[in-house]
Amino acid sequence: MQGAGGTLGPSLDNVISEKGRAFFLRKVKEPQFNNSSSAMPQMPITDDELEALAEFLSSI
Repeated sequence: MQGAGGTLGPSLDNVISEKGRAFFLRKVKEPQFNNSSSAMPQMPITDDELEALAEFLSSI
């Protein structure tokens, strides 16, 4: 967050403000929808957990 953190994957600080909530939700549920060669794995996340994560990312 805020430029600090791991080295795997992009920073998610601005993903919702830059790409939109719908993009974020779909990307987590269907990682290869916009890039068939994406290395992002499909996450075992419930809809409620995903909504909570989107809400959190929208608030930072």
